Amino acid sequence: MLDEKAEAMRLDPRIPQGVLRRARRRRAANAVLAGTVTVGLALGAFVGARALLDETTAPRGTTPAAPTEEFYPFIYPPTLEELEVTREQVAQGSMPLWTEPEGAAILFAVNVMGWDMDDVEVDPQDNAVVIRNRSFDSASLPTTLHLQMVPGSEPPVYAVLAAVSDSIALEPRGADEEFGAGTIAFDGRVRPVPPGTTVELTVVWRQWTNELGGRMTEGASTEPVVPDEEGRFSFSLIVDDHIGPSTLLSVALLDADSRTLALTSSRIATPLAGGSEAGASEPELAIPARVAETRDAILDAAQRRDFQALRALIPDEGFTFSYGGETDPIRYWRRLESEGHEPVIGDILPMVLDTEPGFDRGVFVWPAQAVEDPAEWDEQDIEALTAIHAEQDVRSFQQAGLYLGWRLGIDRDGTWVFFVAGD
Repeated sequence: MLDEKAEAMRLDPRIPQGVLRRARRRRAANAVLAGTVTVGLALGAFVGARALLDETTAPRGTTPAAPTEEFYPFIYPPTLEELEVTREQVAQGSMPLWTEPEGAAILFAVNVMGWDMDDVEVDPQDNAVVIRNRSFDSASLPTTLHLQMVPGSEPPVYAVLAAVSDSIALEPRGADEEFGAGTIAFDGRVRPVPPGTTVELTVVWRQWTNELGGRMTEGASTEPVVPDEEGRFSFSLIVDDHIGPSTLLSVALLDADSRTLALTSSRIATPLAGGSEAGASEPELAIPARVAETRDAILDAAQRRDFQALRALIPDEGFTFSYGGETDPIRYWRRLESEGHEPVIGDILPMVLDTEPGFDRGVFVWPAQAVEDPAEWDEQDIEALTAIHAEQDVRSFQQAGLYLGWRLGIDRDGTWVFFVAGD
């Protein structure tokens, strides 16, 4: 029954545009954990437990979860079983806090962070709720909770996808391919540094409910680490071969009494990961391995102008390259070049793939601005697009309210689905 319910749970795959606008400002990485804040935020990209488990690759060097393990994206409720119990309780008229993002955030603060309910302050934001504890001396330290309404819930039920503390900056130690291969290690920094604080890393690779209804957990934690005067710290944790897509990473900032002041936490295989160079928790779109492989193959063939290699990457059906009734993409692109058009394969295609990607309806799209509202483009967007188009053309896209330039899309299963311009 739970397998069927897991398959039935599907969220809108469109990631909020505000997230994507911040995400493209840093280079997307193949590994799910990369960048300054290495915690993923699965904002609206849960496409079904089995499907995402199959399509999302764990960080290189880790051992994927067994095929029978369902990928579960939420950090609270912590398991699919508990989510189903929560939905049933809400449907029966109890547990009303779950029906609003602010209520779910309060429950998270109480049950996960250990705060007293009367001390919790909530500040609703776009697609998120910021929580603070008014009883702490460090009450200025916020934790941002990203929430999603669970589809099919009536009344609605909100679940927490990730917690992010802007006060905790993290950098994985060692090469990407070594992350999770026996050891998970981070260097980090806390800003500000409340007196007496420590930092603790927890890795949970399995949670389940036993026959008596109690929650069981397999995982490990580091000893609390004391940051130096500048807030810098390092820690590492030896892990076994159970690390996989559903593994939960949590980094907690603790006070002298071991109370949780702030928290950064998410599943390891969520579609978004990363942060800003300043250490702010701005998520970065992480590219699944299958998508990255196709992108690299396209780029390599384009740079070599190897038309046969490009043709081998184009699917027999469903590939969009023109809106004018053309039937052969390679012949069409070569004809454009012969007519004096800027080289499509040697120049335009590599420039498109050199931009930051966006994500829309299950497809990774280059450039990110192609899936955003031109009315919300800023100067960074304009600068990114002028690498492909003349600035006057970019401004005309804004006036038209639609991006009409070159764009390339790869489905999350690695299928190249379009490379096209126009409307």
